[in-house]
Amino acid sequence: MNIDDTLLMAYVDGELPPSRKAELAQAIAHSDELAARVAALRASALPYRAAFTHAELPPVPAALADFIETLARTGDGARGERGERGANTDPNADVATHADRTHHGLGSSDLAQDERIASMPDAAITSDATASTRGTHRARRPGLWLAAAFIAGAFVCGAALKFGPMLGEPRVAPWLEAAAGYQELYTRDTVYDLPDSATLDARVLDEVHQEDHLPIAIPDLRDAGLTFKRIQRLRFRGRPLIQIVYLPVHGDPVALCVIDAKADQPMKSQHVYGMDVVSWSRDKLAFALIGRNRDVDLAAVHRQLADDPSRLRVE
Repeated sequence: MNIDDTLLMAYVDGELPPSRKAELAQAIAHSDELAARVAALRASALPYRAAFTHAELPPVPAALADFIETLARTGDGARGERGERGANTDPNADVATHADRTHHGLGSSDLAQDERIASMPDAAITSDATASTRGTHRARRPGLWLAAAFIAGAFVCGAALKFGPMLGEPRVAPWLEAAAGYQELYTRDTVYDLPDSATLDARVLDEVHQEDHLPIAIPDLRDAGLTFKRIQRLRFRGRPLIQIVYLPVHGDPVALCVIDAKADQPMKSQHVYGMDVVSWSRDKLAFALIGRNRDVDLAAVHRQLADDPSRLRVE
């Protein structure tokens, strides 16, 4: 018996007839390889259907429903005009249609069914006898309505994917996303054993001033429980991005990141890639405190720096 993954998946999903299932079960019982494959398939059989059973879909906006209704009504009008222009005025048209249908294999039962459908009242076509005119129009032309709804749904889905994050929460600046994603990789061990090198730090800071043209200082944050560990020159889309890393008494490191800015911005607290981010802009420099440490109050650190801006820059 040739046993492939398709057959094993049918076995896992309970889709095999009893005789076939018993035969396959016996083969699995005598083969460690088959047993391992079945175990892997069972592990991958997640309850996706159940996960969406109770999902609540947002209501279709009234403006969108009106737009689709207008689109469908316009299509009906165009088809009606074409039908009137091409209508057969021959009094024997019904007989010809009957004969033509019979010739193509449609018997009297098919015609009777067509006549029953054509003579159905609106209440029989819609699911609710008290349906509105809009619902009746939809029922009369399900194909066009579904096509329009599909197009509109795809449009709404694409718009939600693109603009959803902006609607649900304040937009995160791209440089902040990049900095937070980089800081997410850090653990305490990343910087714990870094040797102190005042000479190296001074050289890097001089390069920041001379080459990156960012007049920043390395603030002493020991009063906030943060010990300076290193400074790095990074770049984001061609712009200098400076990362100053501190190590608290406990937990993961915290970074102070600096990049050029066009305008002042007030302090903003956000959550990016699992990191707490407190950002602000002042005097053409944008700052961000980034960390994932409950023992460090980033907002309090920001207040210390805001009360004494000279700690952040050199003249």
